[in-house]
Amino acid sequence: TFDMLCSSSSSLSELSSEPENGQEQHQTIKHIELERFFPLKFDAKNANIDARPLSDKMSNYSREITFKGIYKKIDILCTCVIPSNNAKCFDIMNKHEWKISERLMPCRYMATYINRFRTIRNSFINGIIEDESNSSVWYFVKPYYEKGTLAKYLMDKRNQNELIEPLYVLQIAISLFSAIADAHTLNVGLVNISMDTLWLGLDGAVYFDGFKSCLILEDEEEKQPWVNFDQLQCPEKKALKKEGYKRETDVFLASLVVLQLMQKVSSNSTTLISFRNKKIGISYEDIDPIFNCMVVTLERGLQFEGEDRPSASVMLHCFEVLRYKALA
Repeated sequence: TFDMLCSSSSSLSELSSEPENGQEQHQTIKHIELERFFPLKFDAKNANIDARPLSDKMSNYSREITFKGIYKKIDILCTCVIPSNNAKCFDIMNKHEWKISERLMPCRYMATYINRFRTIRNSFINGIIEDESNSSVWYFVKPYYEKGTLAKYLMDKRNQNELIEPLYVLQIAISLFSAIADAHTLNVGLVNISMDTLWLGLDGAVYFDGFKSCLILEDEEEKQPWVNFDQLQCPEKKALKKEGYKRETDVFLASLVVLQLMQKVSSNSTTLISFRNKKIGISYEDIDPIFNCMVVTLERGLQFEGEDRPSASVMLHCFEVLRYKALA
């Protein structure tokens, strides 16, 4: 059950659900209303967690151990976020992640969180990380997507020597640019758009969950130390630190994700684009010809200069037109 994740002196049924108020206020989970999650209340008695970690990721600011669970027949993921060496901004980072998830709740195709909690580590978590500290940890609860991440799906397809169906790629592109267009309407840049932050739903759409790296656009104060622009594969990544993050970078990163889905099964290339003389070179020889009509649309999103790229809404419209023509 959930109780195994908590300290013996503070079971999960006593976790604080409002850590950002700066006070240690504890209340029973069964009394916590899950905002916007239908009319349900989160009752720990109805939640079961598999003790085997599903994933264990380390970064400069935190370590994240994710467990799979079930809540009232609904598959969920529960991620334990543990502070690493750079612990000064640990709580700020987690509050930011929750705030962005809440802000993006109205958007399409977002894997927004069901709830979050903060408590003291217990022997179960300490046994996994081999540390006896009793520092605070955060838990984030979100939906589980059975098909896994887009990275896993693409790897499975390549291992089976199978090409992703064009209509399926269209559905992924439409859902991805829908999410970005809605986020931009709310003045949020997604930033970390990658195969690992996109989850495949049973409807064939992808759902974004990289809220930690999201930024409020056009806000000069919005510079989070844990957001690393150097990891972004885009031509303007060096300028982002000075000029701030812009919507057109989201368009570029999303276009690159969709392009990777079009790679030939026989291709072993690790990159499909290159930056030369202020132009983007696409490795067309590594793209399956069946996707030629879609690549024309992606070329617009992969322009070197940000101002030459269409908005996410325009990209979405282009892919919707392609789907309409394909089904006509």
